[in-house]
Amino acid sequence: MRWRADKHEALLDGLHNGSFDLIIVYDYDIPTTLHASPLRSMPIQVVLPSAHPLASSQSCSLSDLVALPMVLLDQPRTRDYILSLFANRGLSPTVAYRVDSFEMVRSLVANGFGYALLNFVPPYNVYGHGTLTSRPLADVDRPQQLVLARLYRFRAPRLVDEFFKSVSFAAQQLTISTL
Repeated sequence: MRWRADKHEALLDGLHNGSFDLIIVYDYDIPTTLHASPLRSMPIQVVLPSAHPLASSQSCSLSDLVALPMVLLDQPRTRDYILSLFANRGLSPTVAYRVDSFEMVRSLVANGFGYALLNFVPPYNVYGHGTLTSRPLADVDRPQQLVLARLYRFRAPRLVDEFFKSVSFAAQQLTISTL
């Protein structure tokens, strides 16, 4: 088994051209040619330097953030999703930095250059470069889902088929047990 990390479009293309049997992606713009099984909810979070005044809040709203400098993860689908959250409420964020690297976003935020909105925030504590705090975003209508996807039209190898079924079943059981 081989693993590869890439951007959303590249993973979709790889699945369609036969380079991949399965992909794990967010549930936006999933073509009808794919069977996607939810793995887990990935709610967007406000990521702040730990010393930021909003870091002590239980949650933040978009209106709390709109005037503050934003570090935008500038990847096509991610950028569109994040900016749409503001646009859907008639708001326009103050985008101070646009970067296409998740690591650069975390570093800029930890060093006090602004906040970010991210779905996945692993710990960040680099000596001399700050730490991060994440808080729920209060006014999001629907969190994104992380999904396991495969093509409908091709018969997958048995190992892939069994893996897909077992992961889908496990994710479904986890969802039921947390309700």
